[in-house]
Amino acid sequence: MDNKIAKIPTRYVLSDKAKRTISGFNREAIENGLLEYVSQTQAGKKIGIKSGRLWKKEGNKYRIIDKLGMDDSIIGLSIPEDHEHVRNVKSHQIVFNTKKDRMDIEKELDVGNCYVEISLGLNTEYILALDLPKAFGKKIKAMRYITCNDISRNVSLALAKIDETDKLKKDQGKLKGLLKGAGELQNSILPHGHPDFFGFDVYGINKRVHDLGGDYYDFIAHNDKLRIAIADVAGKDPASSILMTAVHAGVSMGKNEDIESMMRILNLYLNDHSNPDDNMRRFVTAILLDLNKEGGFEYVNAGHEYPLLLLNEGPFELKDNDILLGFIPEASYMKRYGNLRKDDVLLLYTDGIVEATKNGEHFGIDRLKEIAMDYRKEPSEVIVTKIFNALDGYQDIEDDRTIVSIKKEI
Repeated sequence: MDNKIAKIPTRYVLSDKAKRTISGFNREAIENGLLEYVSQTQAGKKIGIKSGRLWKKEGNKYRIIDKLGMDDSIIGLSIPEDHEHVRNVKSHQIVFNTKKDRMDIEKELDVGNCYVEISLGLNTEYILALDLPKAFGKKIKAMRYITCNDISRNVSLALAKIDETDKLKKDQGKLKGLLKGAGELQNSILPHGHPDFFGFDVYGINKRVHDLGGDYYDFIAHNDKLRIAIADVAGKDPASSILMTAVHAGVSMGKNEDIESMMRILNLYLNDHSNPDDNMRRFVTAILLDLNKEGGFEYVNAGHEYPLLLLNEGPFELKDNDILLGFIPEASYMKRYGNLRKDDVLLLYTDGIVEATKNGEHFGIDRLKEIAMDYRKEPSEVIVTKIFNALDGYQDIEDDRTIVSIKKEI
């Protein structure tokens, strides 16, 4: 038998193009175009497809959803899942029938004198019934079997791809929902509006590239001071966002700690919770700044962008910092000091501001200084907004952006 099958002419086998086409069908194409397409292939013409029906499993029934060469009235006719024909095709995948094998529905329709039923899909999602000319002999049956097997295999392949794609979309939908929820949680822990601190106009904005971000800033009032925190976690994945949330929790709970001590605590935490051999080890740059009502401030900079001081005399970067967090457990951090006079402005920002690019050119510190100085007489919200407006033209931004403006009003 195997030798006979091996000698079957290639015209009974679906062409490579037909196989690619069928295996690439989506569900709509299967349900509305498979019958027509198969009948027009070289192999379909060779076995002589006269008419056909496509049954779809719906609940505990199989219902006709498409037809070829038959009256429209058959659409919607159904048989139970435990019908003998359904059981046979599920067991054997391809079943050839003669007039005596016809179902009652087929007798009523006067079809099925010679036909084949083909299981489609892993769990027989569909049954394809093709009416063929009467034929005799094992060779003819073998030829038809090869064609039907090609149809079954390639449609089943298409259905497997569809199921995989559907599952992927479903999983992506779930993940998107989770990320959106986590993003909303992140939004809830970031400050909103201006902190109430007499004599100062303080305002911040955080804009994320994705639902979850690695930038953080906060305003915490304590002991007649305003603590301002800004941080940037390396990476753009959910793990970075989780770490950002941990930094927020640490800063909030440690509001009564001295900023030097607080920075050491954060550094030890990050070192204790990272694997030194892990290529994805997380690092954090951060600034903790305590501002008093007279305008004096003290700050600790752990590898973060230099604060930008806007004075009548011009812009100045406070170019002192220590090592970033999470790199060396025994790292020490030093407090620095400064003072704001009336109308002075101090800008804190993350690297997503100056490293934003357009046509290969960075936004850069010089452009930031220029825009900030142009609007330093304006309220903090205007200063920050104008900077972000300038960034809108930078389409290659792939990093979160955060700016905090601290302006002394009196």
